[in-house]
Amino acid sequence: MGYHVFGGRLLDLDDHLLFPGRFSDSASRGEMKFRAALLVVALFLCAGPAFSQGCAMCYSSAQASTKDGQRAISKGVAVLVVPPIGFMTLGVGLALRYGKKRDLEQS
Repeated sequence: MGYHVFGGRLLDLDDHLLFPGRFSDSASRGEMKFRAALLVVALFLCAGPAFSQGCAMCYSSAQASTKDGQRAISKGVAVLVVPPIGFMTLGVGLALRYGKKRDLEQS
């Protein structure tokens, strides 16, 4: 399959993994980086007011509660944070283990 079929617009990942020896067009890559950066900035600008209002409301309601209530909120936050961190740690650990095993089998 010739280089002209893709119009020189392959992603960097495809260059190295799927089509070794083919190179992507740097101009189109720069344009896509600009579009991605613009999308990220737009998302942050749209989500900013929602985050600030929620934090102020939660802070004021937690501040108004008693010391026992504040301790309960702190424990609740810790309980809600532990499972996602555990799942992510397990997932990354399994991915690294699988990657090492695959590399050893290919060698």
